[in-house]
Amino acid sequence: FIALRYLPLTLTSTLLFSAPIITCLLAGPLLSEKVGPWRWGAIMLGFLGIVIAMRPFDTDFHIASILSLGAASCFALYSIMTRKLAGEMDVDIMQFHTGFVGVVGLAPFAFASWVNPENSFDIMVMVSLGIFGWLGHQFLTSAHRFAASNLLMPFGYSFILFLTLWSVLVF
Repeated sequence: FIALRYLPLTLTSTLLFSAPIITCLLAGPLLSEKVGPWRWGAIMLGFLGIVIAMRPFDTDFHIASILSLGAASCFALYSIMTRKLAGEMDVDIMQFHTGFVGVVGLAPFAFASWVNPENSFDIMVMVSLGIFGWLGHQFLTSAHRFAASNLLMPFGYSFILFLTLWSVLVF
């Protein structure tokens, strides 16, 4: 969220799309999942795309890009941990713990900068974010029981469609 203060939404989202790349890189050593040569090729192309979008050696580079990459790394680790626990722990319990840690960790920041919603549309957007966020995590957590994380994470690119839809509806 801090990166959004300094970077356009499109760049921040593009950098967050490095999460599947990071997941594939970590799936072998942390989960003993095999990543084939075609997927490695896709990883390299994806990495090239992230570098082109980020332009780390350009004068337009902003340090906030590192924050977006950090968020992508956290999401990749979340995926790895979810896959590791998928067969051992109930989906609802994982959801509860993820939500609890998020609330406890982020509540001080939320209270420090809280602004009340101005109208019913703002309230509807906030409630929708909560519902769709919970539902998406529920599906992702459940899917990790059945498939390798390095196979599931590229489906996150469907986020582009939802980002476009919500951008039109909200902004």
